[in-house]
Amino acid sequence: MALLNVVCGNEDPATYLPYNGTRTTPDLLLASSDISEHTPRKIIDDPGSGHKPVIASITIGSKSMSRKVPTKLSWNFKKAD
Repeated sequence: MALLNVVCGNEDPATYLPYNGTRTTPDLLLASSDISEHTPRKIIDDPGSGHKPVIASITIGSKSMSRKVPTKLSWNFKKAD
């Protein structure tokens, strides 16, 4: 079973700013322990609300994991139904 880590930084700004002025961070970002260090979060200012959105991104490795697509396609119509 994978362990989950809370992803946050000590310098992260509060994500909830209620009318009474107290600042809190009720938003939790959880990531499995093997990718949590590769999962930064960014807090976006949203002037239309007291709640700031949190964006998470995951970056694992620098290699592209895309499949190679053959450049030449050939069709065998004799095998078609």
